[in-house]
Amino acid sequence: MVNIRQKVLNAKDIRSEIVVVPEWDDVKIEVRGFTLQERLDFYGRVSDGETINRDHFLPELVISSAHDPETGQKVFEAADRDMLKTKSASALERITAVAMGLSGLQDTDVVEAEKDLEDTPTDGLL
Repeated sequence: MVNIRQKVLNAKDIRSEIVVVPEWDDVKIEVRGFTLQERLDFYGRVSDGETINRDHFLPELVISSAHDPETGQKVFEAADRDMLKTKSASALERITAVAMGLSGLQDTDVVEAEKDLEDTPTDGLL
């Protein structure tokens, strides 16, 4: 008889998906779902415990979930957060949408992260 605990412990339950990013010359990025600990660490980096820092949410999600499909290494590091803010929003959204799905993050997390955008002056840029 198979021990249920052993089945759970041995399960390969962290999913990943290859995302092609046309904005970056069709680069392929392996987006991995979070373990529970990775998700807790992620929330620790983007939240003060009550509110989510919208300036960090999307870049941190990309930093945390984007891997090189050939080497398995992370593509970005914490020092890349500001640089990622200068990259294509649609490219980053493509990655974050997959990361959220794989990691069990809710759309309400993004809504919380972006809730103040409506109040941010655009100086006629939109």
